[in-house]
Amino acid sequence: MVNPAEKVAAQQAANARTIRTPETALNQAVDGPLNGSFTAACVAAGHRRQHRSGLPSRIDTDPELQAFIRDGIDPLTYRELVAEIATAFPKDRRIGKSVLSRWSIAQRSKGKIPLT
Repeated sequence: MVNPAEKVAAQQAANARTIRTPETALNQAVDGPLNGSFTAACVAAGHRRQHRSGLPSRIDTDPELQAFIRDGIDPLTYRELVAEIATAFPKDRRIGKSVLSRWSIAQRSKGKIPLT
């Protein structure tokens, strides 16, 4: 007959071999570095980002308008800034409040305009 203490000790030893920490499990599951397919995905995403369909923003294609907006984006409201743009630029270079808002949100999310 097997001593109950020996049986418990044998069961604990078996459990110790099968229970792994998540880090140990990951290290045993992965044979090589993790960046192989991840790098390929990043390259593909960069390529798609550069070749998006549609037209670029009017603000992004007009450096003078962009500089004007960057100078006035913090002290003025969107309505005030659109009014200033309407007086400073010809009709074909003007923008609306919604365009300014979308551009501003995108620039802030990219870190190009500081959050105020």
